Amino acid sequence: MNQNKRTAKLLIISFIFLIWFFSSIGLSIYNVKAGNTWIFLITLGQFFIVMGSFAIIAMVSEKQNGWWLGALFVFVGSGCVTFGLMNRFGSDDIYSKMVNVIPLVLGVTMTIVSLVMLIHDATSRKKLRDICTYEITAKCIGHRVRGAGHRVAICPIYEAVFNGDRLILNKNIYAKGLGNPEKEETRQLRICLDDIKKNDPNSSTTEDIQISRYIDEKTDKAVAAFTNIMLSSFFAAGIILSIAAYLFIPIF
Repeated sequence: MNQNKRTAKLLIISFIFLIWFFSSIGLSIYNVKAGNTWIFLITLGQFFIVMGSFAIIAMVSEKQNGWWLGALFVFVGSGCVTFGLMNRFGSDDIYSKMVNVIPLVLGVTMTIVSLVMLIHDATSRKKLRDICTYEITAKCIGHRVRGAGHRVAICPIYEAVFNGDRLILNKNIYAKGLGNPEKEETRQLRICLDDIKKNDPNSSTTEDIQISRYIDEKTDKAVAAFTNIMLSSFFAAGIILSIAAYLFIPIF
């Protein structure tokens, strides 16, 4: 009965979400054609805010670090709403200055966000190396998949045995073929023994021990290289855009 109620709630929420999604797109297109710039900006802004909020909730609930992307969407959406309101109710002079400052704000934001993410990523990897010191042999027993076609990303699931206990290792991090193992492939991983010690030794349960922190050298190096290249590119682009906007676009 509870499962049926949950399914019904999910269907209702999904239906409401679809109505909101297509209504937002339709309203944006209509107002662009009608020349209602301010309504278009507000509609676009609330779209980004809602989608960004959903992304933050999903990332936090799954204990992933990608929440900053959702926060960026919320920031952009808030900016769109602000510009829409200023376009309608603000003076032409103030609105013109706000438009001129957009490239500089975008450049500075890109620079700061990418720099913070580079530092956070490097710090997280160092912390993981400091605590994951015990080497263990694990076998890939399958993959979780997201996306389709060229957008597909996979998350390997490992199995290992420690002192008679079955360990299931899953970082819940998805990557596009960056050093990911084949099914049944065996690798040497490093884990944190504290994650195993957290389980009650007096418990009689036979459930598998779930491990989310571990080091897989091959995959981790590939993901780190890709992440550093991507974030460094955004950082360089942010600096170039900031300098160009400051030199060539008059604000005051």
